[in-house]
Amino acid sequence: MHATDRRCSGAGRSAYLVWIGLAGLALGCSSCSGFFDPAPDQQISKRTYYEFRRLPEAPEELQQMARSLYHEDAEPAEMARALLASCRLSDLEPQSAEAYFLAGRACGWLEDYGEPTVCYDAKRARTVVVDCVELAELAVQLAPVDANALYSLALNMGLKLEHSSIAQASVIIKPFMNTLEKVIKLDASVDEGGALRILGALYLKAPPWPTGPGDLDKALELLERAAAEHPEHPLNHLFLAEAQLEDEAPKEARKSVEVASSLLDPDKYFWRAERWQRRLEKVEKRVIAALEK
Repeated sequence: MHATDRRCSGAGRSAYLVWIGLAGLALGCSSCSGFFDPAPDQQISKRTYYEFRRLPEAPEELQQMARSLYHEDAEPAEMARALLASCRLSDLEPQSAEAYFLAGRACGWLEDYGEPTVCYDAKRARTVVVDCVELAELAVQLAPVDANALYSLALNMGLKLEHSSIAQASVIIKPFMNTLEKVIKLDASVDEGGALRILGALYLKAPPWPTGPGDLDKALELLERAAAEHPEHPLNHLFLAEAQLEDEAPKEARKSVEVASSLLDPDKYFWRAERWQRRLEKVEKRVIAALEK
């Protein structure tokens, strides 16, 4: 039986599906119209057109608008305008890597929050749904050694992976991991070790060969590095605790959980903090159970 057969049958298929979901969890557009699909919601279409009409005309003003509206505690409506402004900027300056980076970043925030990712296609005079990965890919095509652009692409790939079928995931996963490796080589400090912890979590959660690329040793190496080099981010310690549990080191995992808990500040991480807190509580329960054995 081939590796792919094992992956898609019985326990191998179940493990692969679980891994796809956990891989997504590892993540705490010349004219864009070339890859847009029509937006189905009429109310969203009308609101997007209204906001489009209010956009400034100068590229410099659009860029400033897209930058200033992006912040982690933004309201979804603010982030929707940031995406709209950056899409319009990419229409006016199709060779601008910055335009696509800003669009991909805002798009990913909205996707992760659960909001529609729409822009207005002026050439076809309609509101359209955008693909966050394709926006980020265009930024990378124009700026292939920009660590921030690559990291934005990786985050958007992770979001797509979370909602992928097995067939789709098999196409995405290798480029996803390769992109994270590129970020680490260029600048591992982006997002306080973001690529280190996401790739480490993938190696931890993935089933081992031949079903997947799972490797506990690689996971521990990456997550220990993330926690050591960027000790202020709670997920670096939380993910390390999960790896330490798998490595049958519950005492070390308890220490990592305590550090993660002390760093998980809602005033800094906003709506993501609640999501991360739920994960932290699950890991805490696993640590207590392991220590009681």
